[in-house]
Amino acid sequence: MILNKRIIIKIAIFSILNIIYISCFQNRVDSLLREAENILNQINILSISEDDSTQTSTIAMMTRLLIISDELENRQSNMSIKQIEKYLSLFNEMNGFSNPLQQQNVINPSSSYIGSRPSFNYFTGIGSITTKTRDTVSHTVTVVMNIGYDKDDIETANELISKQIELRDFVRQYFSGKFANELIPENEERLKREIIEIINIRYLDNPRVRIILFDQLDVMETF
Repeated sequence: MILNKRIIIKIAIFSILNIIYISCFQNRVDSLLREAENILNQINILSISEDDSTQTSTIAMMTRLLIISDELENRQSNMSIKQIEKYLSLFNEMNGFSNPLQQQNVINPSSSYIGSRPSFNYFTGIGSITTKTRDTVSHTVTVVMNIGYDKDDIETANELISKQIELRDFVRQYFSGKFANELIPENEERLKREIIEIINIRYLDNPRVRIILFDQLDVMETF
């Protein structure tokens, strides 16, 4: 009986420590994301100035962004979906600035994808997902999404099949976290990039998803 109580106490202590650790981790990621967002806002303001001192400040802030980016990249595997979405949104914006930030997103000229159209196989096991958006006025979104990976990549094919249920749940959560105006056709490419990054980071042992195609992405207001 005493032994059982000791085990229960140890489990309780471990659980509390785990909760504290997760809380601290999440708070650190949120803090970094807020700092990155503030820096980007300042850079946007300073970018209209030709003054040498403001250009120096901009370079310093860009350098800080690179440091934040590296730390967040190391923490990606444990981020929440919302944090990953925020991270991708901020650093897609960051990659739009001039050097040194553009160096993070340089395409390798030796890539086999340059100058030729790659061939993909597609995982179609997610099927049709219908969920409500975040809007106050009720909207529903119906999605049929296919995941593309390199042809003859058997490892990724098997991994996607094994995680079919998790991927269906991810798609439902992802689109239920969006507003209807975020799901317009003009935003499809951005949505696809976010989904690719999230699947590669959160669900696959190796980042091998190459492309996302929608057979259907319909948003309707419900009455």
